[in-house]
Amino acid sequence: FSEDNWWLPSSESEYRKGIELIQRYAAAVREGKAVFNMRSDDLYNLLTFIISSKFLDQALGLLVQATEDVPYTELDDRIYYTQGVVLVLRDFLWAADRLFPAIREKGGNENLQIAFGQMERVCTFDPLVVLRGRHDSIMADHRGKMASYLITIRERLNDVAQSIRR
Repeated sequence: FSEDNWWLPSSESEYRKGIELIQRYAAAVREGKAVFNMRSDDLYNLLTFIISSKFLDQALGLLVQATEDVPYTELDDRIYYTQGVVLVLRDFLWAADRLFPAIREKGGNENLQIAFGQMERVCTFDPLVVLRGRHDSIMADHRGKMASYLITIRERLNDVAQSIRR
């Protein structure tokens, strides 16, 4: 359901339907009737979505935009938006890693450890003031620092996806 749909059906009714479906699935899990068979190609598709332009690359694009094109008032928004994306990603991948050991078994162990380490750096990033260092400025470039963490996460998750694909 598109977030920019302002006409019928209403967003609220679609969200209610989604919540009801999740509640029904949770009830089926409790009763032992729910089945979900995650295959390695599903894991591969999941990881390629995560590193795609619809997820991590979207946040990365906000960080690597030319400094002069980003108003000073938006610097912290971009940092904390990225932090929110990575918080969700970290918790989701932690659960997926525990539920589907094939991720590590197929050669993703070291890459996941490094990716989780970089995600922790993003999640705990908390400068007193978000700064915009330019080229050889003495001031920190917080967007650049956050982007470097995100690039490492993306590349490590791509390596994990490729190892699952083999």
